[in-house]
Amino acid sequence: MKGKITLQVLQAFGDGAMQIADCIEAVIRAGYGASQGKISREHRLIREQRVQTGRRRQEQLRAYNFLSYLRRDGLIEEERGAGRKLIRLTRRGRARMKDLIERSLHALPSPRYEPEQPSGAATIIVFDIPERERHKRVWLRSALGHLRFRMIQKSVWFGSAKLPREFLRDLAMLHMTDYVEIFQTTRAGTLRHII
Repeated sequence: MKGKITLQVLQAFGDGAMQIADCIEAVIRAGYGASQGKISREHRLIREQRVQTGRRRQEQLRAYNFLSYLRRDGLIEEERGAGRKLIRLTRRGRARMKDLIERSLHALPSPRYEPEQPSGAATIIVFDIPERERHKRVWLRSALGHLRFRMIQKSVWFGSAKLPREFLRDLAMLHMTDYVEIFQTTRAGTLRHII
């Protein structure tokens, strides 16, 4: 039938908002005499491909921007030769890399621990971390917050979850065991409750 493709395009526009180019491409891909369902499927595939292409372009743009940042800061330089473009570290780039490696060796672990099931016991954590190790104190407070402990005072926290092994291992690795005390009790309450 003459005008069938035109009719399909018009129907595609009538069923929902489509970009003109996408609609026409979907009709052409679906083939002559295709059902509206097949045209819609083709349109969905076109949109998915566009999203993937957009993501790739964003990743490429991010990479180019990052290379530009490294070049601008004098950390890398381009060298052209034999029809190829090579990138190498500058003296400043090597020094920065060495500094970053050194920093990573002293980096704190992530404070995001998965809290375990309540242990049935109340756990109180008390700590007194020296000021020169303030970053460890900040890390510990963040970790306790993720473990659903509540702050009673800045250095006294209360909770009922069992402490994960990873958390205890990280305390030891950070040499904080001399500054942190952990108490567990099966009875909790105030003096008024006991009397």
